[in-house]
Amino acid sequence: MSEMEFDSKNSSILIKRVDQDDVRRSIKYHPSVWGDYFLAYVSTEISATEEEELPRQKEMVRKVLAQTPDHSYKKYSTKDDDLRTVALSFRLLRQQGYPVSCDVFDKFIDSERNFKASLIKNIEGMLELFEAAQFRIAGEEVLEKALEFSSSNL
Repeated sequence: MSEMEFDSKNSSILIKRVDQDDVRRSIKYHPSVWGDYFLAYVSTEISATEEEELPRQKEMVRKVLAQTPDHSYKKYSTKDDDLRTVALSFRLLRQQGYPVSCDVFDKFIDSERNFKASLIKNIEGMLELFEAAQFRIAGEEVLEKALEFSSSNL
């Protein structure tokens, strides 16, 4: 192996040439025995008691779903005047990829198209508004103002 030294103003740098023998060789690992062990016990057969239980559970799930009200974001957001709840719901839905309109924040905007000054006291709401504004899309002026308003007042 040959070595070359270079001196700079304050320190020396040592550069070594790497031989082919110094390169790390890849190793072929044996497959895990655990995968074969657990996969051997996977069964798609259903016992007689499970077969009897299945229709009862299906009916129970059907009843629960029938009792559940229609999940409409607009319906719940128009009832709620809490900035924290609206901003949190907006952020979580946008985070999951739902195209939620930023019009849900219109109830927190005054006649001059600015966020109401009374919101500054609501620290949790302001924090959620700041986080919701991070999911803005280009051209959403309301969320641009939300980011500016929340970041300057937090």
